[in-house]
Amino acid sequence: MSKLLFAAVSEVREIAQGYDARDLGDDAMAHRWRAWWRQGYSDLGVNGIILRAYPVIRATPAGAWIDTDATRKATKQPREEGAPALAWTKGNGHKTRWVSNTSGAAWAKTSREAAIYSLAVRLDRWATNIAREARRAKQAADVMAELRPDLARFAEHANWSLCSAGE
Repeated sequence: MSKLLFAAVSEVREIAQGYDARDLGDDAMAHRWRAWWRQGYSDLGVNGIILRAYPVIRATPAGAWIDTDATRKATKQPREEGAPALAWTKGNGHKTRWVSNTSGAAWAKTSREAAIYSLAVRLDRWATNIAREARRAKQAADVMAELRPDLARFAEHANWSLCSAGE
């Protein structure tokens, strides 16, 4: 039964809003956005995208200071009118981070769309780095097999691992 549950979870493809951020708009003066890869349990891989909002502590013309440790919590009980009335609360560490309004290297972006675009750019860089390392590993396996035929089984296993990773 657990295999069936995990198989169903691994098929999920969605963009999730973290920390009750579904009702937040793209107000760059109030909060900034960062996108992350959503991963399944165990080794099921990536199965979606998580968007997380961070409150702006202080805005400047060039960017903003955000609280990376803050969460949104209900300020009213469920039975009260206007519930849940979510508000930002400081985290235990109260970590702050500077983010630019215009830099492509900003850690958190001014809108959801900019955060997802940033994630796509990070994916491209990640894949480029992996491809470069895979080429180096293939070359190293070839050199090992040629220079040390007695250790060729390790080179064969390395090549097999590289080929099976692409599936």
